[in-house]
Amino acid sequence: MTIYEIKRRSQAKKPYYFDRKTMKFFNQTLKDFWVSKKDGFKNVYVFGAKRPYGETIAYFDAITNDINNDINYLLKEREYNGKNIKTN
Repeated sequence: MTIYEIKRRSQAKKPYYFDRKTMKFFNQTLKDFWVSKKDGFKNVYVFGAKRPYGETIAYFDAITNDINNDINYLLKEREYNGKNIKTN
């Protein structure tokens, strides 16, 4: 999973997350972002970008194509929809 794929797949639910104006406001480009698989979870990726005042971290759910800064939100959303998020 790459940040470009996350951007493409999340476009319907979060159209402004990677919007040009949003990225410019935060002084970021897609090349600033890193992506890795979230340990212990199915189809959940954590991604982030360094900023001058810290690091932004968010989670992407590859089943619902949703982005959220709170992993608990994704857990509740999947439970509500009857999907198993944990790998164990």
